Amino acid sequence: FDTLASYNSIKPAWFTNTSEFWTKMKECGVTTGALARAAAGGWEFFNGDVNQYYNKLHREEKSQRHPTNVETFAVHRWLGPKHSTVEQYVVVRDAVRGAHPSADAAGFRVFDAGCGLGAGLSWFETHEPRWELVGHTISEEQWRFIQNELPAHNFKTFLKSFDEPDGTFDAIYGIEAFIHSPDGTKTLQAWYNALQPGGVIAILDDFLADGVDRAAEEVELFAKSWLGNTLLTVAQMTQMASTVGLGLVQDRDIGKEYRVAEVNYQNTVPDIAIDGAKTHQGWMGAKLRHRLTVRGSLTYRLLVFTKSKTPKHNPKYPK
Repeated sequence: FDTLASYNSIKPAWFTNTSEFWTKMKECGVTTGALARAAAGGWEFFNGDVNQYYNKLHREEKSQRHPTNVETFAVHRWLGPKHSTVEQYVVVRDAVRGAHPSADAAGFRVFDAGCGLGAGLSWFETHEPRWELVGHTISEEQWRFIQNELPAHNFKTFLKSFDEPDGTFDAIYGIEAFIHSPDGTKTLQAWYNALQPGGVIAILDDFLADGVDRAAEEVELFAKSWLGNTLLTVAQMTQMASTVGLGLVQDRDIGKEYRVAEVNYQNTVPDIAIDGAKTHQGWMGAKLRHRLTVRGSLTYRLLVFTKSKTPKHNPKYPK
């Protein structure tokens, strides 16, 4: 019982009672490595509930969010020498513009799949005023922030799963969101169905590096703490997308391009001990993402897909 892959039989304890989980783990003799370091703290878990996961994060960090400054509520890892948290939007905009010939047209409809606190929508509304923007979040706290605290805006947001796009779109993007999908194929099928012919999907997220064991202890612990339900290699992601009729047109290694391991993390590997009052499972996930990125087990990539001209449907999911 020395790997996380072996604890499936007690997985409910992980989610329902963190203390009980670690007690069980110790009873099973798990006393070394990442699990032991994590067991030393009182990490708070949310039963796989993405809504509560982000609700609690927002409550903890709300004082740092300033509705008139997009940089403060763009909750992504920063990129580049200026520590920009909006650089991802530049990357996505360039990808959409490069893949879709009508991106300059008025009424170009764009869906933010997992819009968070509305930072991406706010940025695009300023920088691409001809785009018609819609976003979904399943976090009540995030949605209330958008509705009640952001300045007046034209984009629309809904408290709904990103598996339920409203209407049709010319482009769909997800930034550090697709990884949370409990069923990646279902999500891609829903997005495919919502795309206009020639439509574009841009996904910027963490992917497993080729050759890395998905069942490895720290990889599994990262997936659990980060709610990385769909943690795939690029090849696996490309294959999944092809089953619903999406073709890969760009694979951009953003982590390598922006030297994330070096610039963000100084090529150091952190411990998983709790820092101060930060006991939310997401902070453990962030530490593990840091560790796995530096070690080359995770890559931070932009994948861009286009909808094939010949409709393709996975019979497992409704049209």
